[in-house]
Amino acid sequence: MKDYTLKGFQRDTWLNGIGDLFIKQGGSSWGINLSTYPPRYKGKSSTSLSYAPILIRKKILNPTKENRIHREPINIKIDSTENWSVEHLKDCKALERNIYQERDQFCFTFYTEDGNKVFLPQFELARVLFFHNAYISRSSLVHDVLNNEYAIQKVDESSVIIHVLESCTCPKDLFNHDEFLRHLTWILTDQSIRQSYESIAQYQLEFGRSFGQYRQWTFQFKPPELNDVQLTLKGNFDPDRGHFIAYEITHIVNLPISVPENIKFLSSKFKTSSGGQDDDTGGGSGGGMSEKPDVDDDDEESNESAPIILIDDLFVFEYQKTIEPRIVSKRTKPTGGTNKKGEEGSDGPSEVNPGEQGPGGNKPSAEWKNSDDQTDDTDLYIGKFKSYFKMLERLKNTHKCDVTVYPLRKLPAIGKCQKHRIEGNPRCLSVAKVAKNGKPYLFLEVDTSDMTRLSTMVIFVSDLKNQEDFIKKLERKLLRASLSWPKKYLETIIGSENYLRLSHPPTKNEGGALSSDDIDKWAGRIFKKLF
Repeated sequence: MKDYTLKGFQRDTWLNGIGDLFIKQGGSSWGINLSTYPPRYKGKSSTSLSYAPILIRKKILNPTKENRIHREPINIKIDSTENWSVEHLKDCKALERNIYQERDQFCFTFYTEDGNKVFLPQFELARVLFFHNAYISRSSLVHDVLNNEYAIQKVDESSVIIHVLESCTCPKDLFNHDEFLRHLTWILTDQSIRQSYESIAQYQLEFGRSFGQYRQWTFQFKPPELNDVQLTLKGNFDPDRGHFIAYEITHIVNLPISVPENIKFLSSKFKTSSGGQDDDTGGGSGGGMSEKPDVDDDDEESNESAPIILIDDLFVFEYQKTIEPRIVSKRTKPTGGTNKKGEEGSDGPSEVNPGEQGPGGNKPSAEWKNSDDQTDDTDLYIGKFKSYFKMLERLKNTHKCDVTVYPLRKLPAIGKCQKHRIEGNPRCLSVAKVAKNGKPYLFLEVDTSDMTRLSTMVIFVSDLKNQEDFIKKLERKLLRASLSWPKKYLETIIGSENYLRLSHPPTKNEGGALSSDDIDKWAGRIFKKLF
């Protein structure tokens, strides 16, 4: 089930086809023609381009149950896109229905190792490569948008500064999301990817057609170099004709990435706190939300607020290597108490709009999240837990505890709160399980390399149900409390007798590093306390 409802579509609406894009002459907002059943009951079956991240053929809109047809995935490795051909959707013999709204849509075609012909709709490939949110989606049809909104300053052969210009239409709160920042960096600085993205607007100018009050265009673009990229596709296969139509890409991994080693984003829009805790933490992905807000695109603009993040069906997205772009602030802001408007449990908007922000917008802003970036980047941050991990090793080797260390987690972006980052980088959380003599504990350690004072949280886990859900909620509560463990939440969920906070040993060394003797004493103190 989804966290939102698409206004204008009935429950369990089938998205059968995706057609041409259109815009009213002199207008600024592109739309997409759709084939749905039942038809949209408010106007024709179409949406704005801001909905592109969630438009997947054969998808159920506003589902009330899990009723998508099960389709066996196929895995494909791309050798090169240079030998791909371009054909129309109607040419595919595996197409289950010949829908007039989409029959002329363009597909990339290529052959698998066993000789079967794959039809990959160009819109679907663009969706997983580029259309991860509403901003990137609607910007794709704005000619020269990257040059108009960003200026790239080359510092040296391995370093660039990306200036976010005043003309930039991206909601500034999106820059707090590590996955968005990495994706934007890829589009801006990898030349093959940038040329591919910019070809969308170029093809529209070249091949778009004007009919009376409207301009119409059949989506197409130039694919980037995707050597050795692996795709997982779901669709329909006709074994007699050897044709496969891809409705959905669920995984795109091993993506080539050629960007500078050091990347900084600089803007007067960015602000950091001058000390203490962040003020104004309301809105955004962690802001107050109604139980299930309506997503409405009737208005071209949303208001200028931190976007509500709407999570949709996630596809796996993975680069060949990790990158670490950082944001740099030109301004600081004084800190005060937190804005209670953003606390968990507060009522949120009943309607949101994923359109471009503007002064004329009436509804709160919204953004989509449709990708799950699984690029392994833990090596960038694991060094900050060096002394802590050595202490866990002492518990295992010296005190014979069973210790399981889970992969590092990045704290999520919550509205305008900046505590999930340290000097523009993600702040991470380490989760470990420590047990001995039948007594299991969960250790939670937050990166405090910026000298934030926060103890290690230890939770007795014998009766803890749904550990992942518990940790996700705890992360959000932690940030809402400006990096303080949420006592009320813990007492409500697990009881005051089932958790405790263990302070860190004092250190005078740079970066918080401890001597070997200090680590031995730390491990001994914890063992004595717990076991």
